[in-house]
Amino acid sequence: MILAHSTSQLGRGMKIRFGAGFCEEDAGEYYVYTHSVAGHWVFYVGKGKGTRYTEMGGRSKHYSEFSRGKTVIKEKVAENLTEDLAACYRDWE
Repeated sequence: MILAHSTSQLGRGMKIRFGAGFCEEDAGEYYVYTHSVAGHWVFYVGKGKGTRYTEMGGRSKHYSEFSRGKTVIKEKVAENLTEDLAACYRDWE
């Protein structure tokens, strides 16, 4: 169970928490992360593993244009997920 309104409404420092219904078989190496700019809402939600959430390369043209010259705040909001579960949470809105 995810206890949050939506990933786009998560404020800085808020995390998606798992409660009853989160199964151990759903645990994995993936996570869901957000990128935001100070004074703005989250502008990007992604899934990844390793250091993907900190990497700025391989982003879309729109992402690059919006974030150019700004300090991007990178934050994991859910961790220890399978790839499928991370994709579900990333797309949840």
